[in-house]
Amino acid sequence: MATFPVVCMFLLEFANLGQLYRMWTERTAEGQNPFSWMSVGLALFLWMVWYRTFVPEQRVAFWATLVGFMLITAVWISVFFWR
Repeated sequence: MATFPVVCMFLLEFANLGQLYRMWTERTAEGQNPFSWMSVGLALFLWMVWYRTFVPEQRVAFWATLVGFMLITAVWISVFFWR
């Protein structure tokens, strides 16, 4: 049943990569709210903890969420860098 979270994470990470690409090509984080991105990162972190704690057999979903957490951290750092 790990397919659903992985597909969702793929869609989210596609959006995150789009945000990273836009910020780094335009060299601005105009319109980006760092605290909103931090809340998304916190949500991903809590989701990751949930997978690890309550459904540890869902390793693929955990690793997909970990990748998402790393990419959202890159977005967050980029927002602070370009602001």
